[in-house]
Amino acid sequence: MTSTINAMRHTTLTVAKVTAAAVLAATLVAPLRALGAEIAPVSNSIDPWVVTTLAKDAGGVFIEAYKVDKNLVAWTEVTSDKRKLYAYDGVQIRTLAVFDKSEWKDDGVGFYDAVKGNFDVADGFVVWTMSDGLDREIYSFDGESVKKVSNNTFDDRHPIVSKGRIAWTSQPGSNYNLMLKDRFGTRLIDSWQVQNYAFSGSNLFWLNKRANEDWFRVFVNGGLVNGAVGEGDDRPLVKYFLTDGKGSAAWEYSTKR
Repeated sequence: MTSTINAMRHTTLTVAKVTAAAVLAATLVAPLRALGAEIAPVSNSIDPWVVTTLAKDAGGVFIEAYKVDKNLVAWTEVTSDKRKLYAYDGVQIRTLAVFDKSEWKDDGVGFYDAVKGNFDVADGFVVWTMSDGLDREIYSFDGESVKKVSNNTFDDRHPIVSKGRIAWTSQPGSNYNLMLKDRFGTRLIDSWQVQNYAFSGSNLFWLNKRANEDWFRVFVNGGLVNGAVGEGDDRPLVKYFLTDGKGSAAWEYSTKR
């Protein structure tokens, strides 16, 4: 679930879980190393639910966007010039990053809404893009610590994550590269004209053209090998791939190319 909140509205971010699930989460999630401010959120029992207030608009600070997957919630809060990224694991709130608000301006270079995001949450991971002082890099929180995922001399953007696999786009020049980091390491998956991509389980789907073809194909990577699984379309659909989280995906395309 993803939501972007109008900063002019008075907003409260809450999460509700059935009591049994909340107890299980508290049992399974190990204590985390301190990453910043540790906040004990306020919870109320409304049988059979536990409703927890995570954040509120107050004092010039506004909730901007949030994403949730299972027992992990991540969200951003903004002021006039700063942005903070937080995570809640069912036990504590952690401050993952603080950086200039201007770092997440839309670059307007043609990516569709589905991959314009600047952070993502799935399977115990939070990933985001942030400047290291030289350019934008990808960072991750794995439930234990913050790690720098990419480290180069050019911008990295639009991170997504699933099953511990992290994908993003890098821009060493005028073209985009589709990058992937997983248990096999960090590597280039594809390049120009990558237009859209999404995870379903551990499978990464994306759109690109083959040499000497004037239409798009859908490709998939589930490990070390890329495969073409069908034709695609370059129309600007807001959410091109519909995925089930179990490895499958659906899409549409024009038979007229």
